[in-house]
Amino acid sequence: HTAAAIIRQRAEERVGRGRDLLAQGGLKVEKISLVLGPLKVVLQPDQVFQDGPVKRLRFIHANASSFSSLVKQAIAALLDAHHQAGGNKMQIEVATLSDGLTPSVGTIKAQTRPKYEAIAINLCAKHFPAAPSNERTCHFCAYMFPCSKRVSE
Repeated sequence: HTAAAIIRQRAEERVGRGRDLLAQGGLKVEKISLVLGPLKVVLQPDQVFQDGPVKRLRFIHANASSFSSLVKQAIAALLDAHHQAGGNKMQIEVATLSDGLTPSVGTIKAQTRPKYEAIAINLCAKHFPAAPSNERTCHFCAYMFPCSKRVSE
């Protein structure tokens, strides 16, 4: 088939990028707990690096769409809460095998912080105010994972 060569090339590129990322080593991978209000989230990165006083957590994904900007923002809010509470300095990045990029999850604006704290409080209270009307809105909802009203899986 004519597409077989292109598929093979892309697969080999991704495998090569993954191999190169893992060859960078890092510390023993551990579960890391971060707290946002009453919510405790346990992260298990694919790699952990100690860059001076900063611990850098790396998650490796096949492509950028598997780690959407909304997920990045939520993790940035979690990291922000950790730093606001005086936690050890950390950075979180997401490496993508499709393009080889490794961007940081970034930061959130100060006015965004209370929104994520309210989401954490609602999650812990098992209160999910979302009521999606169609599956397109589920993927943009802060309550997407625990919600029992999800339109489709």
